[in-house]
Amino acid sequence: MRIWLIWTMTILVAWACSYQGVLEKAIDSKQLVWVFVENEKCPWCEKMRAHIIENGFYERRLSQKYVLVALTTDEAKDCNLDIKYYPSSFLIEPNSNKILDFLPGYMKPIDFLDLLNIVYEQFFEPETALE
Repeated sequence: MRIWLIWTMTILVAWACSYQGVLEKAIDSKQLVWVFVENEKCPWCEKMRAHIIENGFYERRLSQKYVLVALTTDEAKDCNLDIKYYPSSFLIEPNSNKILDFLPGYMKPIDFLDLLNIVYEQFFEPETALE
């Protein structure tokens, strides 16, 4: 399996199911892990990628609290993830690798941010919530 690591400021995008380094980075920096699974023929996946990841929304708001792992459909299957809805997001606590929440489908950026804020606040201080 090929692994691409792309660093853009504080963004780590890892295209691989072996993400031990991502977990370690998240633990060291007090972040959670957001696993984003997309299907190449899915218009809602493209929309979520464009509206949240590629327009700077992720970089400005989410990269402070989450490390992103983006997987294609095939990569998700290689990781034994049984995905029925696209896009799909998993929010993972890196110490235990426990799935904290599963978010199927597209969400508007502000709604997505609100939900990620709630999940993050369950594990870290409320005053460090995303703004």
